[in-house]
Amino acid sequence: MGHIDMYTNFNREIVNLPPRALKDILKGIKLESKRQKVFMNIDKGGIKYIDIKLRPWFITKTQVRFLHKICLEMRSALARLFPLYFSNKEVRQILPFNEDEKEWFNLFNKRNILANQTVLERLDSNVTFQGKRWAEFKFIESNSVGVGGIHYVPVINKIINKVVIKAIKRNFKNLRVSPTDDFRDILLGMMKKHALSIGRRRLNVALVEVLYDTEGGTDEFLGLKEYFGHKGIKAFVCDPRDLYLKKREIYFKNNQIDIMYRDSEIYELIDIEKKGKSVRAIKEAFLNNQVISSASGELDHKSTFEILTREDLLKHFTPAQRKLFKDYVVWTRLIFERNTSSPAGKRIDLIYFMKKNKNNLVIKPNRAYGGKNVSIGLFTRQNSWETLIDKCVKQPSEYVIQELAEIKSEAFPVFDGNKVAFKDSYVITGCAATDTGIAFLGRASAEPVVNVSRGGALIATFLLDS
Repeated sequence: MGHIDMYTNFNREIVNLPPRALKDILKGIKLESKRQKVFMNIDKGGIKYIDIKLRPWFITKTQVRFLHKICLEMRSALARLFPLYFSNKEVRQILPFNEDEKEWFNLFNKRNILANQTVLERLDSNVTFQGKRWAEFKFIESNSVGVGGIHYVPVINKIINKVVIKAIKRNFKNLRVSPTDDFRDILLGMMKKHALSIGRRRLNVALVEVLYDTEGGTDEFLGLKEYFGHKGIKAFVCDPRDLYLKKREIYFKNNQIDIMYRDSEIYELIDIEKKGKSVRAIKEAFLNNQVISSASGELDHKSTFEILTREDLLKHFTPAQRKLFKDYVVWTRLIFERNTSSPAGKRIDLIYFMKKNKNNLVIKPNRAYGGKNVSIGLFTRQNSWETLIDKCVKQPSEYVIQELAEIKSEAFPVFDGNKVAFKDSYVITGCAATDTGIAFLGRASAEPVVNVSRGGALIATFLLDS
């Protein structure tokens, strides 16, 4: 059976299910979502369960091999940025930090921990898996602190396999799929390898996030803690303020910590420090290289892609990496008044170019996440676009401009309680690759800015067995 036929036949089998079976599927997804903690925290202590699409993505082994290779090459290129940041003034300008953050970075530089940086990255792109043009895509950004999906990805795969695939298989005999790589195992393998590299044979893990005075959002650490426990790994969910030093070792409630996985950026730690609370333990963990993502994970600004798409900085990368950037990385520039090169390589006044090419561009906050304040020129009125540009100019280096990658959409089956309809959703894919495997995070939304925090849905991913 062909790849495209798999989607067509799956949709047909969904449509052919009787309403009672479909109601049982929705009930099963809701029940499993509760059991597996597929929810977001919202204001005043509430939770909201995340929508999961009924139809998953089917990924071929050819697609997995291709994306694994290309993502590893991107990882290799991004690993060059940390030492480059300290040696190159232009790079420091493109990756702006405040003075307090720079003080932390100077400590890292003095301690000489530029090598052996271990970073878990999720590379977001507009790749989709149907059709002959699936390999035509662009990476749009990299996320390497508090990477979303580590718990959700394998859990929703399990839910859809248990509830939906099981029901479909009764009539769809040719449906042969297996789970894609487990995101949790990719992180766990990375932590084990890094622990050994710094001389730690035991693996007590602290999952560190700001727990106090937060305003909602996704929370996957409780699920990760439970999973690591099943694997025989002691894991603790804690706030940076709950860690302390004893004889230069880091502890949480009398438990010595070997490795931390963090959901806290350095600016958040500095803010805690300014409020009179100590974060000395986690600062020492950075200096001892006990943190994943390591200090170099802070370089996940959206403006990072300017370094990869600027001709004068390409000399710092290999020929293979330069070709990768040209083919697969979206043109990006940090916004401030200046002349630079356009996506076509022509010399331009950046602000004038932005105003004249609205429909081909996107404005994003350089360091925000969750899809906040993203403006797609194609869906923005010209006067509103120009007002936004004027705002960006008054806040230099706070925003980036990117070339608009193709906005892709797919039709997914939706059951309204009586019948199945097919509704279009915009889609986006996150890939997290290491030498041991690659995990995929599929997301879909009625809005062109696709993000779970904005009400988007998750898409399960399965490897298509041939």
